[in-house]
Amino acid sequence: VERLSNKKLKSTRTRVIDATKDQFVFDVRLHGAQNLVAKNNIFDATLSIDDVEKPLRLVGTNQIYGLLGQIFGRSGEVRFAGKRFEITYAHVDFQDPIRPENPYFRVAADGQIRDWKITMTAEGTVNEYEMKFSSQPFLPKEDIIFVIFTGLTRAEHSKFGGTGMS
Repeated sequence: VERLSNKKLKSTRTRVIDATKDQFVFDVRLHGAQNLVAKNNIFDATLSIDDVEKPLRLVGTNQIYGLLGQIFGRSGEVRFAGKRFEITYAHVDFQDPIRPENPYFRVAADGQIRDWKITMTAEGTVNEYEMKFSSQPFLPKEDIIFVIFTGLTRAEHSKFGGTGMS
């Protein structure tokens, strides 16, 4: 619960790139308003490219590649703890030409669990991000996490914990 309650999460991947071993360099501009789809074990999303302010570009060398530019989510869902949340906002900014695999992102998604509309927001970079949770009607953060993972609030978990619900 503490890891998911307004704590920044970090992951590290060390990559050693020797620029003298670059055999070719590329920079390809991507276009499309309706043909960009992203799917993995965490989310499915239909995306659109910012063709004006920060066009999406595939950049790199034979050693490292990634994206520069912005994409926005138009629709989709996030899967978290076996629950589905509908994406209400998604923005990804691939902004670092030296580290194109580490974009800044902000994603907000809503899900209904029992009587609560749970909003989950993730913001940061792939290597360092923060997750926030809120609910309507209001629940404390710890209760939101309990409801997402168990379907019960902390009080309900304590009440039913001795009867096999834990």
